[in-house]
Amino acid sequence: KSAEWYLKFGSNQDCIPLERYQALCYCSKAMREFRDSQAIQVALMAVELFPQYKDAYLELAHSYLRFNQLENAIHFAQLSDILIEKYKAKIIFIGTEKEKELINDIISQTKNEVINAAGKLSLQELFALIKSADLLISVDTGPMHIAAAFKTPVIALFGAGNPEIWHPYSKKAVSIIKNNVCNSCMKLKCPRKGEKEKECMKAIKIEDILSLVGKIR
Repeated sequence: KSAEWYLKFGSNQDCIPLERYQALCYCSKAMREFRDSQAIQVALMAVELFPQYKDAYLELAHSYLRFNQLENAIHFAQLSDILIEKYKAKIIFIGTEKEKELINDIISQTKNEVINAAGKLSLQELFALIKSADLLISVDTGPMHIAAAFKTPVIALFGAGNPEIWHPYSKKAVSIIKNNVCNSCMKLKCPRKGEKEKECMKAIKIEDILSLVGKIR
């Protein structure tokens, strides 16, 4: 019923454009669990009707990475090299234009060639890339749910987010969260300082991720 209400609101031309756009995005999110293909179509419709807001959508999808500076918490460079050497994987980092430099810093630490697609993809291109991927490794972001909708295998890394609420709805998805440290505070920026800062993400080790790669692919 919530999806139907959001769709009706988003289709109402008498409402404010930004609110219509947001309603369509919420409708898409509400549909993911039981109507995957329709969820994708509603998300695309939102962008086609209101292209002026699409960057805001992508910004929300990836803001968790930037605010938590996860390049210091999870060693994505080392993880990329292992996946390339063990599985001959082709690694593509996604993100917004604002995250391009951050991802370049990660890539500079790799021994192998990887691609930085941050800021280069439209929402439609992002959907197509995720749909064609063999695996998505992601923190708690929008692309994680897009992968779940497309049945793309996804390993979701949770720290501040609560996987009981936000886990990807797919049989091809698995979530990692460390319960022996502070977690699920739902804050965009870690309030802790010193060694305790971002401990929810630091506790996730490369081995935790690699142990799932062969099982989920």
